[in-house]
This record gives sequence, structure tokens and C-alpha cells, in this order.
Amino acid sequence: MLLIILAMCPITVTASLFPLNTAFDITMEVLHKYRSGCIYLFHSTQESGLKERFESIKWKSFFGKKNILLTSIPVDKFESVNGHCRPLYVIPSSNWKSQFALTSVSHFPEGTWLVFFNDTTSPKEFLTDTHVPFDCEFLVALRLVGKTEEKVLLTEVYHVHPTLPLREYPVAKWSSSSGIVWFNTPTTQGRRNLHGITIKAAFRKQVPHLKFTRTADRGQQQSTLSGYVWDLWNEMEERMNFTSEYLEPADGTYGNQDENGTWGGVVGMIAREDADVGINILAFSTERINSIAFLPPIWNSKMILHVRQSENEAEIRNFILSPFTSRLWLTFLVTMLFHTIVLHVTWGVGMKRVTQRVRNRIESISRSALYVIGGFCIQGDSGANWTTSSRLAYFTTHATSLVLFISYSATFISFLTVQHHHLPFSDFQGALDDGTYRVDVLAASADIDYFRKSVDPVFKNVYKKLIEPYKDDLPNNYVEILKRFCSKDKYGAVMSLSSLRGLETYLPCNIVPIPKASFSHMASMTIRKGSPYRRYFSHILQEMRRAGILNALERKYYPRTDDVPPEQPSSVTISRVRVYFIYLGAGVLIAVLLLILETGVHRKTRNV
Repeated sequence: MLLIILAMCPITVTASLFPLNTAFDITMEVLHKYRSGCIYLFHSTQESGLKERFESIKWKSFFGKKNILLTSIPVDKFESVNGHCRPLYVIPSSNWKSQFALTSVSHFPEGTWLVFFNDTTSPKEFLTDTHVPFDCEFLVALRLVGKTEEKVLLTEVYHVHPTLPLREYPVAKWSSSSGIVWFNTPTTQGRRNLHGITIKAAFRKQVPHLKFTRTADRGQQQSTLSGYVWDLWNEMEERMNFTSEYLEPADGTYGNQDENGTWGGVVGMIAREDADVGINILAFSTERINSIAFLPPIWNSKMILHVRQSENEAEIRNFILSPFTSRLWLTFLVTMLFHTIVLHVTWGVGMKRVTQRVRNRIESISRSALYVIGGFCIQGDSGANWTTSSRLAYFTTHATSLVLFISYSATFISFLTVQHHHLPFSDFQGALDDGTYRVDVLAASADIDYFRKSVDPVFKNVYKKLIEPYKDDLPNNYVEILKRFCSKDKYGAVMSLSSLRGLETYLPCNIVPIPKASFSHMASMTIRKGSPYRRYFSHILQEMRRAGILNALERKYYPRTDDVPPEQPSSVTISRVRVYFIYLGAGVLIAVLLLILETGVHRKTRNV
């Protein structure tokens, strides 16, 4: 019966020097530790003896009872495996056939590898001509000498770089008495040392994130880089022990895709594998993700449309009336008229009890109006020979005017001391409705694609009407944008808040944001697809975030408003009150003209 079963199963497994029960137990532990979903068992391509066939049946039987899928494949079919279930690849014996098959592998499929080594073979000898990528989870099981029990050491092996020797990092120890004991050190901790290899880093100089300066030292020009990106990358170099070869793109841009699908800039260098990493912090976009990979997000950037601050004097003039609404001003006038009538009536009631001189003072309602206007202007009167009722009416006038005067003064003073900005529109739709503003974004940036390929019709129209007509004249850097703010009228540009905070020393004029004309995107460093270092760069970056290093760098280079020491209250400048001096001069001039006119009329009347 056994012969019939073996005849139906042409698969053979090269005999292992490990006891099968030991191999099964270790395989199960590795399967659970690395969260694998299935097993691929590699076997010889040639027929072997009954012992090898019997072992193959036992492998299938053991894992079948555990409801774990196990598939046997020839050792020369390594690269044809589909790792859809995050498999565990098991090589039961480190013989010459397995060694030869591994040397021919150009790309290890995704998953975890487990090789049971013979007593006479070391990992370095077995993998002499095999490159185990830095990110490959490749474990070897080595039997240890034990007098009373079986002991096995599990070690991860990998190459930091194809030119460097194989690295070994123990991860667990198994014994027949106590089972497996995993070491507490995380897997990533052993691979954080790149042993001084050189990483090709693409970058683009861009103030304020990556500044390039030249200084003269003893007659020689020296170039230095600085900024948030530079400090962040240097910290990663120190933590992972590698050096960098810095490369700049020929077109000096971040990179976007042209009509032929070709990438330029930093993104193009990474997509063509001319560089390993892009150290600039670039925005995520669908097109970029299809061509390159990103490290975990560093920023959640809010991109806001900015315009130059308006200095229109008409706005200052209008503010004389703006503390009160039109309805309140109307109520104010009606109240003055009402108080004038009340005051005039209360005077009239007591006319029989006053002298002719006083009676002459109140014969005209205009005199009552002047008293009321004086009261609302916080001007008093002696009140001599006034009746009790008129005094009460006049007191009511003063009480009402005092409340209105305080309310008006508080709002007016706040206008003089607090900056108020007149915005030409409130959002992107308003910019479209206005139609007179040009909107710029950085040339060859992801912001162009955000507008051009947006599903929102408003953003698409902004691109077609306000951006596309100037696509050949888009600015290459933020400093150029700031210069255009001050030299061009009806000009707006989309910038991130962090960029603007870092550019405060470069601001030649005042600019203000349009808060509702904004959008957000994630941004991070970039790395080529398939890079063996991506996982470990990501781990170091997250470690730096948890340690507060990213926040510290951000506070250093992009201080927030609440991080800046409060400034001393600024004085009111002459430009903000100039219009009121103009009113004063105009009032004096009109008064002089009226005086001349009245004098002339009086002389003619006297001569007549």
C-alpha cells in the first residue's frame, strides 16, 4: 500500500539531518511569529529514495492536520511562486542542489524564508554566491551541540549591500525541553545599521525647506546646505550609519509627468533609478505613487491661496460709518429727532414761568436740536433757568448718547489698533467670479495636477481660467512668488502655511490668506519602488516622530504664531489716520469759507 502511495506522489524532499518533529515544531513557530498564511516546501528535481518520499508525505500530513496549506515545488522554480498568502518558504536541507538554485535567484519573492542547515555547512559558505536582500526575512536553523537535549539557534541573515559580507543576527533559540524563546530585540533594531554604504540622494534646493548658501572662507568659496530637510536627513544618516551622494535634477524641479508619461525633476531621477531616495518633502499624488514610493507622511500640508494685503484708503474712510450698521445709524438719527421734540415740548410747557431772555433762547426748535446734538457729542450745558421736565429730558439724552458713544469708540479704536484685511473674495469660486486675478502654483509640482485632474468642477475651472493661461510663466521657487506678490497687481499664489512661516524674512510686502480657498495633502520623502531599505527608513522616521524630533525641527524652522514671543503693541501710523486729518482740514477750510460768506452777508445787511 505504501508503494502505491509513493508512486502517486512523484514529489521528493531532500533528506534533512534535523529530526522531523524538530523541523515541524520550528516551522510552526516561525509561521506564527512572521504571520505567514501558507507554506511552500522546496524539493529536489530528481527522484530520490524511499526515505525522502516518506518525509514528504509526513510534511503534508502534519500541516494538513493543522489546516495549513502546504505546497511542494521544485527548487529551480523559486521565482515562479505567487506570494499572495504571505508564504513561508521552507528548504529542509542545505545541500548543493538548494545552494545552486538559490544562486540563480535574481529576485526573492515576498515572504519569509527558513533553511534547515546541515551540521557541516555554515550560512556564509552556503550563501557565498547568493545575494539576500536587506529587507528579506531569511532565517537559518543551526543545530547546537547539546548532551541531553536538542537545541537549535534561529538566525536572520541578509546583505546590507551586494558588495558587503553576509550579516547574521540571532532572533531565537529552540530546545526540546522549553520550546522556542524569541529574543526581545525587534527585527528592525538589528538592521538599522547600514555599515557606511552610500545612498544616492536626489534633492532640489528650495527655500525655506532646503537652503543653499555660499560663503567665502580664506579666499575660497564654500557651499553649504541647511534647513528642515537637511537636518532631518542628517539625523537619519547618523541613526542608520550611511553616507549620501547628492544629485540634483537637470531641470531643477520637483517633477511632474509630461504628455508622453515621462517624469522630470527629483521624481524622474527616482523613477529611472538614477537615485535611491529623494530627500525633498513632496506631496502625495496618484501619478507619483504609481511610479515611486513614499515614506510615512511627515506633513499634512494645508495649501492656501494668498493675495497681497489691500491698502485702499476707501476702506479706511468707510470705517467711519462701519462700526454701526445702516439700521443702527437710522435708529440713531430717529432717536436724536425724538429727543429734540421731547426737549422742545418740555421747554414749551414751562414758558410762562421763564423770563423773556430765556424764552428767546427756546423759541426755535433748531436750538433744541443743537442741545441734543451737543448731548450726543458728550457736550454739557449749564442748565440755568431750565425746567425740571426739560432737565430730565436732557439727562435722558446724555444717558442714551453715552452708551452709543462708548460702543462706537470701542469699535473704532479696535480698527485703529488691530489689523483688518479687506479680501477681494472668500474662496476659489469667488476668484472665478472675480475673474481678474491670476493664480500661480510652483512649476512642475503636484499642485498643478491637483487642479488639472480634480473631479471638483471649481478646481478644474480655476486651472483652465486662472492657471493654464500662464502655465509657461509659472514660478520656480517660493522667493520668486513673494517678489511677484509685490510687483504684480491682481496676483494670487497657492502656498503652504509651513512654507510661508519659514519665509517671513523674505517677505517684501504684506500678504494675507484666503482661508476658504484651500486644500490639504500629505507629503513625505520619496524612495524608489522595490528598495530594500524602504521598510527601515520608514521605521526610523516613525521612531523620530515618537521621540519628538520632527516636532522640534518644525518649531525650529517654521515657528507657529503661538510659539513666537508676543510683540509689543504697535503704534498707530500716520497712514492709518491720514484720512481723518484730511477731514479735519476740510472742516476748517469750510468753516473759514462760511465765515467769509457770513461776514459779507452781514455787511450788506447792515449797509441796507
